[in-house]
Amino acid sequence: MFEISDLNQRNQRTQSLFRILFLTMTVILILPVLAILSMLVYKGGSIISAEFLFSSPTDGMTAGGIFPALYGTVLLVGVALLASVPIGIAAAIYLSEYAPDNAMTRVINLAIINLAGVFEVVVTHVAIADVWVPVGIKGE
Repeated sequence: MFEISDLNQRNQRTQSLFRILFLTMTVILILPVLAILSMLVYKGGSIISAEFLFSSPTDGMTAGGIFPALYGTVLLVGVALLASVPIGIAAAIYLSEYAPDNAMTRVINLAIINLAGVFEVVVTHVAIADVWVPVGIKGE
């Protein structure tokens, strides 16, 4: 009934090639992360216990547990979510339903689309390269 044209065959080959390319890149990116995590579990797995997770540091923070750090992290993330989620949802509703279609909303939408495609790690590296290095802040 339908025959596959030469263009369709070429497009399918190209799509398969790019699928393999991106799968390979993904695996290459994930392997170092898995290696680091496995090393952490291998070398630090015997140290992690309930006492370590739920006790406070002692001896000038050179011994003991990490509970205050974990609690502070959870609290910080919770407060950030409480502040950012309603603002983000309200901004999205405004931009999609009420904002006029002008140059400013197109720039904002373009920025949102571009930021959604950039990993946080890349943004952090750019911030370090653009802010910390010129200012002279050292990570020591």
